[in-house]
Amino acid sequence: MRLARLKLAGFKTFVDPVTLHFEHNLTGIVGPNGCGKSNVMDAVRWVMGEASARQLRGELMSDVIFAGSTSRAPVSQASVELIFDQMADQTAGKSTGPYAYYSELAIRRQVTRDGHSDYFLNGTKCRRRDITDIFLGTGLGPRSYAVIGQGMIHQLVEARPDELRLFIEEAAGVSRYQTRRRETQAHLSQTVQNLERLQDIEQELIQQIQQLTAQANAVEQLNSLQQQALQTEQHIESARYWRIEHDEQLHIQQLNVHSQQLLAHRQVQETHKAHIEAIHASMQTHMEKTLPLQQQWQYAEQQAAQLQAVALQTEQHLNRLRAEHLTAIAKQQQQAQFIERQRQELARLEQALNAHNLLDKTHQLKPIEIQLNDAEQHLLQLNDDYTTLQQHVQQLQNRHQHSLLQLKQHEQQRERLTQEHQRLTHAITQLNHDDLMAQLDELNHEVHRLQTQISDITQQCQTSAQVLQQAEKT
Repeated sequence: MRLARLKLAGFKTFVDPVTLHFEHNLTGIVGPNGCGKSNVMDAVRWVMGEASARQLRGELMSDVIFAGSTSRAPVSQASVELIFDQMADQTAGKSTGPYAYYSELAIRRQVTRDGHSDYFLNGTKCRRRDITDIFLGTGLGPRSYAVIGQGMIHQLVEARPDELRLFIEEAAGVSRYQTRRRETQAHLSQTVQNLERLQDIEQELIQQIQQLTAQANAVEQLNSLQQQALQTEQHIESARYWRIEHDEQLHIQQLNVHSQQLLAHRQVQETHKAHIEAIHASMQTHMEKTLPLQQQWQYAEQQAAQLQAVALQTEQHLNRLRAEHLTAIAKQQQQAQFIERQRQELARLEQALNAHNLLDKTHQLKPIEIQLNDAEQHLLQLNDDYTTLQQHVQQLQNRHQHSLLQLKQHEQQRERLTQEHQRLTHAITQLNHDDLMAQLDELNHEVHRLQTQISDITQQCQTSAQVLQQAEKT
């Protein structure tokens, strides 16, 4: 396997695609400092799987991409491809491995600005490990002795034994087997760990299986119970359906009964309303009849009040006349006593006249006779006045009796009117208006109650119908 060509594009200073041909077994690249000799060696190392940016004299893997210059713009990706010629190995029979039958072996690597790196083997995308497996034991590799750069000789001379051993094993071709042994040991260790993990998983799975078995039994019991519950619920729904249907029929019957009762109550209410209207009309008639009686009663009361006032005035005048009569009687008695005294004096004088000189005494008796005549005339006048007063008193008594009679008549009329009023009031009371109103209120309340019951029964029927529809759907 001989390096035949090296293709670079966008790698470090090789911004344009460049192909380097290696036609002989020994090829040297010479040039002044800074012309890119080391970049060629970095490209060979990078395409063979170098993963450290510091080994490529950079900080990031994206530093291998051409970053641009004053005259050139930066590129987005870098690509390096090694092409090996295997014709000589096939002729000599030294070609081994899965790629021994290829006349050329092309290895390519490309990277983008985002750090994504891809490997290709004969145009087919592959892994980095596939590339490193090809070069195991051949002396080729990203850090093998086959690629000698600046300071490589000094590094070999001053290498420590363990570092020098790596170069010797690589030259002897043992590194491939050691790598495979390390990989195999890593695989075995990983396999042991996997087995231990599998045992742990097995234990966990056994426990989970036990738990799942218990849960499965519980689920089976649950399914059985749910099935029983479903059947029970179906039976309950069926019974509920028939019960609701029966209740609905019963509610319909009750609704019909209540409707009939409501109709009857409404008829009774209409009858009571008509009766109440008749009572109101009768009451209006009685009130119209009692109105003249009330007016007569008021007029009689007014007349009685006037008569009582007149009787009171008559009584007062009568009392005054009685007082005057008593005064006149007292004066008459005084006059009678005076006359009696005069008569006694006259009799005494007559006796004295009989005893003395009659003429002289007669001349003395003249004034006395004159006084006596005056007294008799005054007594007669008093008698006339007394008679007149008695007549006036009799007239007043007659008027008083007439007033009392009229008052008695008015009292009788008022009593008659009072009895008539009481009779009418009793007749109105017998009409039992309040009782009828109370009965009407009770009937209205009963009608309202029946309407409420009908509304409730209608609502129950609607609910029952909805439940029946739901039951039919289920």
